[in-house]
Amino acid sequence: DHEADLVITDIKMPVMSGLELLEQIRGRQISDAFFIILSGYNDFSYAQKAIRYACMDYLVKPVQKEAMRKMSAGCRKCS
Repeated sequence: DHEADLVITDIKMPVMSGLELLEQIRGRQISDAFFIILSGYNDFSYAQKAIRYACMDYLVKPVQKEAMRKMSAGCRKCS
């Protein structure tokens, strides 16, 4: 059994959205892993919903490498 410390997901996926994934994991208390959502949508309502489910960050594509480095460094500091 392995538990993830960090989940990076796209907002738009074939079976369920990244927000639905986050909602399911948090709602069922499956994991308290850090979540980063990547999106092509610069829509504040998506970011608001992500925040409600304790998402660490919401990054709009294209994502800069430096932004990802900062996020992963932030995860290490919080754990």
